[in-house]
Amino acid sequence: MALSSTTKKVLIFSSIASAGLVSFLMFKLGKKEEFIDNVWCADGKCSNVNPETYESEQTYDTPSSSDPINTGYVQLLFKNKHSFSAGDEIFVKQTGDRNGNVTNKEYDGWHKVVKVLTPYILRLNIDRIKSSPMEGGYVQSESWWKRTF
Repeated sequence: MALSSTTKKVLIFSSIASAGLVSFLMFKLGKKEEFIDNVWCADGKCSNVNPETYESEQTYDTPSSSDPINTGYVQLLFKNKHSFSAGDEIFVKQTGDRNGNVTNKEYDGWHKVVKVLTPYILRLNIDRIKSSPMEGGYVQSESWWKRTF
């Protein structure tokens, strides 16, 4: 039984659309998750950081320190529970302070989650450079393709 030209066109279009959709889903980044700030934790477990009261306790206009300091790793604080695990590769994009200023641009980019300290705080594989005012941003997980291959 021969297919009509209209049926052939519909099949070709459907195949191309399906391939495009599968490709999009394979290569797109994961869901964006917003973080409040990068934090320093006094005890290594971040028991001094409470995500529910963190924003109200901060001084938004605190100037960044001018000298680099070595205080461990970058640790991101999320307002809501994050969905990441140790070993995940994530993309960090800081949106900055209230005025859009970003103190440590080196934190942006692809990093590995070294440790999940709490459901709200994770540690990355990058050294903390210096103090900054409260600067948030977002994090995205890698694509299905990158995770699989």
